[in-house]
Amino acid sequence: MTDTTPVVQEEGRIVQNPTGAAYGSFNHAFDVFNRELFGGKLSDCLITLQRRGSYFGCYAAERFGDRHGGETKLAEIALNPAMMQGRSDREIASTLAHEMSHHAQKEYGSPSRNRYHNKEFARIMERIGLMTSHTGLPGGRRTGQRMTHYIIEGGPFDLVWQKLAAEGFHFDYHDRLFDRRETAKKNKATYQCDVCQLALWGKPGITDLPTHCGRLMVEKKDD
Repeated sequence: MTDTTPVVQEEGRIVQNPTGAAYGSFNHAFDVFNRELFGGKLSDCLITLQRRGSYFGCYAAERFGDRHGGETKLAEIALNPAMMQGRSDREIASTLAHEMSHHAQKEYGSPSRNRYHNKEFARIMERIGLMTSHTGLPGGRRTGQRMTHYIIEGGPFDLVWQKLAAEGFHFDYHDRLFDRRETAKKNKATYQCDVCQLALWGKPGITDLPTHCGRLMVEKKDD
């Protein structure tokens, strides 16, 4: 039988089925994290790649249904390829685990409305070795509307990732559009108040932007 597997020449190397390779790596990471961090209890999700503002990732419950009349309802974990450049495989994998924590809370906990990251979500994240933080650094606020996280060194996620990395696991692609946007946007970041929702542009790393309500704006990160 003739082999009809798509072959793509990329930067001097042969890539067999790049779509399968790209999504296969996320599927594999999902399966490993589900087994090792969530006790294998999470139902399947549909993982997609989509450019979504400045978010690293986004979760939506029951986003997909069966086109053939079945009752299947699948949650979506959307990862942003435009935000992968400049981030390590470990950091990208932690975003997947962050969104899987949303899935765990939806299935077995009590998520807040409007994607608010509540105390229960923070506990789920800490249990798998990720610490919620509105700054992405130790000492940041642990709950809020738009939150990111940092990896707890030596925690469950870190240990599982070390095993994956030792096996040669990696992600292959990021969005090249980011290359052209980076020059124009390298000195810009979006800030927003969690209370009054006032938003503006500013240089990255600002921590003392006040709002009309008296709160401080935070730089937008993970959803």
